[in-house]
Amino acid sequence: MCELTFHAKQRLRLRIYELKSSGVCIDDFEQEIIKAIEHACNGEYVKVRNDQHILCMPINKCGNVMVIIIYTSIKYNGKKTKIITVIPTTKDKTIKQYCN
Repeated sequence: MCELTFHAKQRLRLRIYELKSSGVCIDDFEQEIIKAIEHACNGEYVKVRNDQHILCMPINKCGNVMVIIIYTSIKYNGKKTKIITVIPTTKDKTIKQYCN
């Protein structure tokens, strides 16, 4: 359930780089995101909407950053597929969409 695909890891690293480059985060930001992913992997989701389990965690050491983790279970070619999406963001619109 908790393995991120290679593509997801690349996108996550790019987003982390963008946020760090904008000056909102300190050096251990990546470790904070890993902690959030571990919480999600332990089933600590706070919202269930349709087929999505959602966890929103603020990153205390970063300026106004929320990590949104979305776990989706879908059927694909007759098999259940699990997708985990990790969105580190400062965008209010995204935060409201998933966390409110």
